Amino acid sequence: MGLWLGKNFKPVPISDQDKEIALIVWGFTLGFLYLTAWKTWKQTSKMQWRKRYMSTYVWLVWLEVFSNLCYAMSAWLYLMGRVEPGFWIFFFIWASWAFQIQCQTQIIINRINIILMNRRRAFLLRWITFSILLAIIIGVACIWIPAALQLDPIFASINAIYDKCEKVVYLGIDFFLNWFFVRTVKAQLVQQGIRKYDALVRFNVRIVFLSLAMDLLIIGMMFYPNPYVYLQFHPLAFTVKLNIELSMALLIAKIARTKDGADERDGDGGGLQYTSYELSGIIRDVKSGPGTLTASRTAADRDSGLRVMRTQEVNVDVESIGSAGNSAGGNGVPAGLDSDEAPLADEMEWGKMGHRAEFHGGA
Repeated sequence: MGLWLGKNFKPVPISDQDKEIALIVWGFTLGFLYLTAWKTWKQTSKMQWRKRYMSTYVWLVWLEVFSNLCYAMSAWLYLMGRVEPGFWIFFFIWASWAFQIQCQTQIIINRINIILMNRRRAFLLRWITFSILLAIIIGVACIWIPAALQLDPIFASINAIYDKCEKVVYLGIDFFLNWFFVRTVKAQLVQQGIRKYDALVRFNVRIVFLSLAMDLLIIGMMFYPNPYVYLQFHPLAFTVKLNIELSMALLIAKIARTKDGADERDGDGGGLQYTSYELSGIIRDVKSGPGTLTASRTAADRDSGLRVMRTQEVNVDVESIGSAGNSAGGNGVPAGLDSDEAPLADEMEWGKMGHRAEFHGGA
């Protein structure tokens, strides 16, 4: 028998049906994991090696891939009877799950923080969410592991309620973060006239139902007679969630590098003219008036490796831009704008966006 089992420990019987379900789910998980790992490799392999190892986004997605693999493998070995019940197998499942939920949640927060201008709010969002999940993880360690070891019947009674509640809490966190992302994109991009991000909003609204369905699948399987079969569904659900996040990253990058055909912003009045230009992967939307320009500067996110809009209002002397709107310096940055905005964050699958300055309309 395994380490630290209760004195009256009785193994949970695993039927042939349980094993068949676990085997089918294990096969689907391996298939999705292969596709996910390949997609992750394509996204990260073209980055410069120094940025690759310093990028939070890269670490998060690869940790998520490996934690899903470790979770799926340990759950399958346990359900197949290849590993005896004991402290280490339950601890390994718990540790894999802990990395799994933290990394998945931080990946979502990472794409929110790319767009969110309020850095204090971004900081609080990241660490409050991390702290809530950490408290849940510690609670599971103190309740689920003793219940699995059958150290005392009281742990089993508490776990029957706590385990389902913490899954519902995670579903709520998942829903809130995706809702907050949609709200942030609408408020800081779409409502500012950058209509091309409507596609991102529509995609996220549709795909969030699939993400929430994965949470509901896990909760539903917790009512299956065998209390351990649901463990096999957990890595499958989170692999699907990771695929969603990788697709979101590609869509954000694709939209960010396209011109906004609806970016004319009719009806603003005031005799102001609008100009839009792209330079070294940076998209800038410029409002021109007498004497000055109010430019919404957009730069790549150095931490995540995603080139998307982050808007900051700055005043730029019209004379520094020039009447032709084409006076870029030697480093490809127009005079009057900070040169530290220019470098691309990372070279990912979508490749270099080029060094170009294109003006549409007069300034």
